Amino acid sequence: MIKKSISLFLVFLFIFLANSFGATNPVDLIKQMNEENLKAYVQPLITSFGTATGSGLYHTASTHGLLGLDVGLKIMWVPIPEDAKTFEAKILKISLTDIDTTYRTTATIFGESGTDTISVPIGSYAIPPVLPGGLNLPGIPFFMPQLNVGLIQGTELMIRYIPIPFKGSDVQIFGAGLKIGLNDLLNLKLLPVNIAAQGAYQVFNIGDIIKSSTISANIHVSKTFLMLTPYVGLGYENTKMNFDYTFKYQIPGQPQSTEVPVEVSINGENSFRTVIGLAFKFGMFLVHGDYNITKYPSFNGGVAFSLR
Repeated sequence: MIKKSISLFLVFLFIFLANSFGATNPVDLIKQMNEENLKAYVQPLITSFGTATGSGLYHTASTHGLLGLDVGLKIMWVPIPEDAKTFEAKILKISLTDIDTTYRTTATIFGESGTDTISVPIGSYAIPPVLPGGLNLPGIPFFMPQLNVGLIQGTELMIRYIPIPFKGSDVQIFGAGLKIGLNDLLNLKLLPVNIAAQGAYQVFNIGDIIKSSTISANIHVSKTFLMLTPYVGLGYENTKMNFDYTFKYQIPGQPQSTEVPVEVSINGENSFRTVIGLAFKFGMFLVHGDYNITKYPSFNGGVAFSLR
């Protein structure tokens, strides 16, 4: 019964994630941005991804014994702030005699949908010629299967992986991390709480044009009271997203479009994080939830089967 419920939940969550993007492929939107406007347009995507992948890395500071494990699913919801849904795009209007620079408030990748064509006199052209609009999303859901396995000397291995086919593109998320219990390592056995440190590296790829990575490090504390385990943590993370595509635009009178290679690396705005959470364990069944205070405050939850 439990397995069937989890399977139905996974199907529902996958459908919700896919439908969140509607009929619009974010890769197609990004390709309509020239390099000068790209950073501001995709910054919310990079920051929200880093926020999501830095979530759910732990739910207790105690570590598994040798070959003890958790097998479960992490679910993240990252609301997008209103001020991250628009930016000032720089437009070049070019004619035979003049180059004029103007600015226009337009949607980021999470802003309102709908294209905005730049008007120019006959014989002139604009770069970019069209502002593509966004996905019109209030937030982004993420979900990731996760495995934690106890190793020797109070260490614990974490592995995440999920491939998602989406609109003709292969989306892949993979992560691995190592957690170390500090009570035994630093001879802190008399402390009334458990303390652990953790590092993780995760990658997120969309097709051939977007490759991203997040490096995370944290220290967290927990205390178990019967079936309840409150936990808190402090962490630092750095997200970098690489873009590699061709930006195209049309010059009047030219038979072929002009192609400009775009190859750029952009850092997310996510850095420091505070986590406040609570876990509940009944037998081998575990559920937990936490609130993450970071650039984009977010929520994380998880369910798992736990054998310690």
